[in-house]
Amino acid sequence: MQWKSLRRMTLALGALLVGAALLATPTPAYATLELSWSVNNTKLGSDATNTMLAINSGTVGGFAVTGSAVGTNSGAFAPGTAGMDLSTISITAAGPSTLTLYLTQNALTSPLGLGALNASLTGHFVTGTGTVSMVSYGNDTNGLYGNATGQTAPPPPTGGNTNVATAAIGLGGSASVNFNATNPYSMTQILTINFTSSGTVSLSSDGSTTFANPEPSTLVLTAVGLPLLGIGMFLRRRRRGEA
Repeated sequence: MQWKSLRRMTLALGALLVGAALLATPTPAYATLELSWSVNNTKLGSDATNTMLAINSGTVGGFAVTGSAVGTNSGAFAPGTAGMDLSTISITAAGPSTLTLYLTQNALTSPLGLGALNASLTGHFVTGTGTVSMVSYGNDTNGLYGNATGQTAPPPPTGGNTNVATAAIGLGGSASVNFNATNPYSMTQILTINFTSSGTVSLSSDGSTTFANPEPSTLVLTAVGLPLLGIGMFLRRRRRGEA
């Protein structure tokens, strides 16, 4: 009888902790997503939305650009992950020139705490030659473009110790940096496409930036799993001894 009672208590405790962890899983807030672009370091324009941007405005400063960008509220990212993605971007240049895309979102409130800011970039030059690089930023100031102020020519985010930046990556590259996010925070992704000749580059997979930390349920199960396992082993040994 005592063994059955302890077993019920153990199962009830486990169910209670798991349920509490699931209820504690934060929901991402409604963030603002914005995309700006510049040619040879001169800003040409920007567009803003809360979920998704369609880059199909035709010629942008001598470049033909098509594609889209999505943010946290688009539903493209898993719960407990804040993310941005420049997806299926195609850029054609008439000659040597540099196009810079600035993708940013703020008012992010989930996830929070210490996690990993991850960046990846894939694609290829269909014709012509050049280079592509991307740097991703996490910033606790909650401003679009990080600590940058004004929208006349968005610079890379700069500021205090709360800022983090991944290493610059090229096509086929990935990078990660620790980010201790507080509520609320912003993320910025800067993609630089340098054409050394006329041609077309296709970022046909994606260039993405995501921030995630362990789910509360995972942390709770890790914390209580071994003690519960130990209780179970103890009860099994005791039952065998009583038999």
